Amino acid sequence: MLTLATAIATSPAFADVVSLAPTGDTFIHFPDVDSNAGANPWFDAGTDGNGGVRRGLIQFDVSSIPPGSTITSAVLRMVMTKVPGNGSGAVNSSFELRRMTTGWAEGVQGGTSGSPALPGEATWSARMKDVLPWTTPGATNDARIAASASVAIGATLFTPYSWTGTGVVADVQFWVNNPSVNAGWLLTSTAESGFRTVRGFASREDVANGPRLEVGYISPNPPGPARFASITLTNAFLPTPPLLISNGLLTLTWSGDTNSRFDLQYSTSLSSNEWRLAQANIPADMSGSNVLTDPPYLASPAYGANSNVFYRVESLPPSKPALAVRLQVVVTNLVSPTVLTHAGDGSGRMFIADQVGHVRIVDPQGNLLPGPFLDISNRMVVLQPGYDERGLLGLVFHPGYATNGRFFVYYAAPSTNAVFNNQTVLSEFAVSAGDPNVADASSERILLTIDQPEFNHEGGALAFGPDGYLYIASGDGGGGGDQHGPFGNAQVLTNLLGKILRIDVDGTNSDNGEYGIPLDNPFVGTAGARTEIYAYGFRNPWRFSFDRGGSQRAFVADVGQNVWEEVNILRKGGNYGWRIMEGLHAFDPALAALLNVDIPGLEQPIIEYPHGPLGISIIGGFVYRGTGYPQLAGKYVFGDFSTGFGAPAGVLYYLDETRPGIWEHFTFQLHPGGGNLGRFLKGFGEDESGEIYVLSTFLLGPSGTSGDVRKLVRP
Repeated sequence: MLTLATAIATSPAFADVVSLAPTGDTFIHFPDVDSNAGANPWFDAGTDGNGGVRRGLIQFDVSSIPPGSTITSAVLRMVMTKVPGNGSGAVNSSFELRRMTTGWAEGVQGGTSGSPALPGEATWSARMKDVLPWTTPGATNDARIAASASVAIGATLFTPYSWTGTGVVADVQFWVNNPSVNAGWLLTSTAESGFRTVRGFASREDVANGPRLEVGYISPNPPGPARFASITLTNAFLPTPPLLISNGLLTLTWSGDTNSRFDLQYSTSLSSNEWRLAQANIPADMSGSNVLTDPPYLASPAYGANSNVFYRVESLPPSKPALAVRLQVVVTNLVSPTVLTHAGDGSGRMFIADQVGHVRIVDPQGNLLPGPFLDISNRMVVLQPGYDERGLLGLVFHPGYATNGRFFVYYAAPSTNAVFNNQTVLSEFAVSAGDPNVADASSERILLTIDQPEFNHEGGALAFGPDGYLYIASGDGGGGGDQHGPFGNAQVLTNLLGKILRIDVDGTNSDNGEYGIPLDNPFVGTAGARTEIYAYGFRNPWRFSFDRGGSQRAFVADVGQNVWEEVNILRKGGNYGWRIMEGLHAFDPALAALLNVDIPGLEQPIIEYPHGPLGISIIGGFVYRGTGYPQLAGKYVFGDFSTGFGAPAGVLYYLDETRPGIWEHFTFQLHPGGGNLGRFLKGFGEDESGEIYVLSTFLLGPSGTSGDVRKLVRP
């Protein structure tokens, strides 16, 4: 076995200058507190002589500056184009720039004092009208106290002014390092108690005179070469010459830049020079000494003996900074929310499934309706208040709900067989004829039941795919290690546990006649196989969802056993490895030989992460397709239940496809405090417009009233 390290040539840092146009500018004003002026060819700051105060907002996108750059200079240049009464009676003052700490939206209104704001536009009262208020009206408390720069402004029209200095440099450096909290500057007069200090500055709508931000920077050096330091294999020594090595636990050690990332590549032949990716985006250790144990591919205890396996490691530039996110509380006083979804009927309502058996409605104004839409608590097993994975776990609405009123739930009911702990039930209900906010509890039609050996690993996620069929996630039956019979549940096709199922809720060709089996399901015609199965080899897929945009792929988060959590992309007929593999690592490789499974042919996760500071139980989410946070578009939002069972410490993550087919794992920066949620994360939800919500509780089990829903919003 031979190890190689590739070198990347380094070059000295170089200085560069970029001139940027603003991406947004407007002014907010008192006493017209609900007006917006984002479409004007100027924006104002100062006092208007009639008791009014105006404050400007301006923002620049600095993403063209390479991450990791050092900012050496920054100058904001603006042209003053308006004074009161053409200068008559105008009072001069200084105008300060202060870095904003929270985002805002420009808007499209015009006029001297703006026009009535539309929802989502910045006003004196709100950074986004009808969505988010300022901390206090006027935005002053949403900007840093200290001014970044101050310039004295006179009364001569079309005079150019420049704001510069260490404060402006520091602001731009902060935005380069933290792009998702780039909210621009607030521009204010230092004499807001004075008379007619107002000035108008050319905005981005004034092409000839619009603002410019000129930034000088030094790009970071490319990462230095990574060099292997050692390779060890637990159960073999290297003969001379090395002909064949029985696989053991392989450990690679290499040195590299501490701010870099690394790709591990492998080849089975040096002569062909065909290197394939084993693992991407491995983060650098801060010590500079990097260790990877049991790397994929072909040199793990999961695989048979191999000859001529070569590894090399390549240095990559540092990752771009992670996005920040703010959580806006929407609903409180729930027990343990597991699902948030919508009916797709244009009503703007959100529906929340609470684990204790209630479905609640949030109206378009954000009010939690007092009565439940549906209460099935009397049909469920009695939940353990300290901790339980049973309950009401799934809720989805028929694509034609607006006309047919049909929806589906997945819940844990008492078992009819003493051998089993419970049975999970997939049922259809209908909305009542007289009230769109109340379901007809007597309309239940049971489509499918699954006997569950244990109280955990119940699965329960439901989603209609772009093909119109209903997809259902089921866990492996619970306990530890899928110890159910000689082969477990997840790897066999004779039962529905450890699977993603696909059925036609409008069909009748199933064994019980309550639903249909799509004829292109992958195991239709396979002897002994359950024809509902779409994919298999899952431990506890909590949760999965279809991307409502792009290629509409389904992302499945599968909870690991002892060490590894994973995210997969769903493929028809795919075997996702459990219990042979846990993530990319061997768990019970001997089972592969018993079942004649080709380990290299198993579906591999797009990312995995180990237990510990990153969490203990993955919680699947959604690809973001909303409009409120453009930088998040196309990224898969998910999280982890907690970093331990002893204290609530859920974590929010996202995946970014930074290279085709290569996903990178980022931790959201929680704005403004940072850290973890301080709550147990239970799930995610998506409303009709594609915005994403976080479902969490303060208590470990389904008890109390600490459950709430928080909207994921741009800082």
